Amino acid sequence: TVTQDRYYKTDKDFEDALTGIYVPLRARYNNFYIFGDLRADDSWQEIAKADVQTYSDQFTINSNEGQLSAAWTDYYQSIFRVNKLLTEIEFLDETAVPNKNRYKAEARFLRALCYFDLVRIFGPVPAFTTVLSTAEAYKTPRTPIDDVYNIIIEDLKASESLPSSYTKDDVGRPTQGAAKALLGRVYLTKGDFISAENKLFEVTKMDYALLDDFESLFDPANKHHKEY
Repeated sequence: TVTQDRYYKTDKDFEDALTGIYVPLRARYNNFYIFGDLRADDSWQEIAKADVQTYSDQFTINSNEGQLSAAWTDYYQSIFRVNKLLTEIEFLDETAVPNKNRYKAEARFLRALCYFDLVRIFGPVPAFTTVLSTAEAYKTPRTPIDDVYNIIIEDLKASESLPSSYTKDDVGRPTQGAAKALLGRVYLTKGDFISAENKLFEVTKMDYALLDDFESLFDPANKHHKEY
C-alpha cells in the first residue's frame, strides 16, 4: 500500500497507474452487447424472461438495473484514474518519466474509449478532464452530446502519437492504428462520413492486411497476425 503523496514519482509509478486504468474495464466487454447488439438485432435473447437482456432488447430497461450502474461506475473509475495520471504526470519532465508522452497518449485513448461507450449507452453524460472531488462530481451536470464527442475526438487525435506496434508483454496496448480506427468509428457514429473515410483510409496505408484464409483468423498459433 502506498499513499498518493509518495506515489507518481517514477516511470514505474506511472506505468503501474496506467495499468490500473484498465482494471475497471475488465468486465465491460462481457456485457456491452446488452446495450448494442441486442437492441440493434445483431443478436437476440432466445428465451424471453425477466432479465436485463430482455429488458434492454425491448427498450424497457429500468434505471436501477445493476448492469447500468456497474457500467456507469466502472467507466467513471477509469476516467478518474486517467485524469489523475494526466494531472500528476504534467508536473514531471522526461528525465523523471522517460515514457511520459506514451503514457499520456495511452491514457487519453482509454478516456476517449470510456466516454465513447458512455455516450452511446446513456446519451448526455457528465464529461470532465480534470480531477474532481466527490462534492464537485455531485454538482457536475450532464454534458451535451456534441461536447462529449469533442472531448473524445481531441483525445483520439492526441493518441495518434502512440507507437505503431508493440512486442512481448506490451502487445495488446492501444496503438496508433487503434487510435485512428477508433476515431474513424467515432466519426461514423456521428454521421461525419467524409472525416470517417479520410481517417479510415489512413489505416489502410498502415501495416494491416486481410488474411487470405478466413479460418486463419482463429488459429491460436497465429493470434497476432497482420489482420489483428
